[in-house]
Amino acid sequence: MGLKYLVPPSLLVALVLGSIFFGVASPTEAGAVGSIGATILSMVYKQLTWAAFKENCYITLRVTAMIIFIAVAANLFTGAFLSAGCGEVITEFLLGLGFGPWGIFLTMLCIILFECNLFSSGFYAALFLKKSSEHAKSGRILPYCRFCSC
Repeated sequence: MGLKYLVPPSLLVALVLGSIFFGVASPTEAGAVGSIGATILSMVYKQLTWAAFKENCYITLRVTAMIIFIAVAANLFTGAFLSAGCGEVITEFLLGLGFGPWGIFLTMLCIILFECNLFSSGFYAALFLKKSSEHAKSGRILPYCRFCSC
């Protein structure tokens, strides 16, 4: 009896994560498949009503609006920060410390890796470290540090 309610959602999770893991679909596409699959499962279990559907659409709209608001506010803050000349101030401050390009690079790398590990499981830190090592191998460190300070 309980297995009937456990297997379909488990298969849906396996389908979504498996399609991402094996490279069949991007995370966005897999999320869409998971959303459609969850809707179909709720129709099969007779739990999908128009009221529940409208409420879920409203909640989705609110969360999406919050995320977009955060992105717009971050872009506005970045624009104000850079137009006030703060990017140059930070760059000049870092260059004035006397560490040189490699010291600035390593300091900023440590700070950013700390932030990545603070708020995530370390996956994003590994991706950032890969990109940072590409910049270090090419010798383009100072422009990279200037980009990070903005």
